[in-house]
Amino acid sequence: MLYDYLPYEHQYGGWRIGIRSHDGLRYWYYAHLRKDTPFHPDIVEGEMVRAGQVIGYVGRTGYSRTENTNNIRVPHLHLGLQLVFDEAEKDGYYQVWIDLYAIARLLLQNRTSGN
Repeated sequence: MLYDYLPYEHQYGGWRIGIRSHDGLRYWYYAHLRKDTPFHPDIVEGEMVRAGQVIGYVGRTGYSRTENTNNIRVPHLHLGLQLVFDEAEKDGYYQVWIDLYAIARLLLQNRTSGN
């Protein structure tokens, strides 16, 4: 399970949520959430979240200097994963981010037929 719900609005990512793993080694990042009501009303900062639990809603926020602005044409979710090997570098120059879309494309291109 993941925990540490950190909602905030960002100039480029719009409304975002960050969730850190129990061991602190993984940080999941969800961006471009819905304007006005980006987060599910039942989630509370600092509380546990479960796999499959609704935490927010896909939207078009971001790429604006004005908070809570829809400035992206197509609603989508930006999903990121940061690996944290050294807590001191969590926000530093040597951050390690994983491109989950590239991994998904690789898996899609190399899937088996299931036979």
